[in-house]
Amino acid sequence: MTSARHEVSRPPLASSVASELRAYTQLTKVRLTSLVVATTVVGFLMAGGPRLDAETLAWTVLGTALAAAGSMTLNQVLEAD
Repeated sequence: MTSARHEVSRPPLASSVASELRAYTQLTKVRLTSLVVATTVVGFLMAGGPRLDAETLAWTVLGTALAAAGSMTLNQVLEAD
C-alpha cells in the first residue's frame, strides 16, 4: 500500500522575511521616523553643551525612534477604518 504525500508549497523563508520586513517598513513609515530622529539628534547636540554624553544620546534616539514608529503605526491603524 502506497500513500501519496501531499506537500504544501510554502514560499521560501527569505522571501517571507523580506515581505514582512517590507510590511513593517511601510507600517512604521521609516523615512518619516528617521526625520523625527534626525531632528531629535540635532536638538540634543545643540542643547547638550560642550560635553556630549553618548549613552544618553543613544537612549534618547532609541526612545524617540520607538515612540515615532509606534505613533505612525497607530495612525495607520486608525486611518484604516
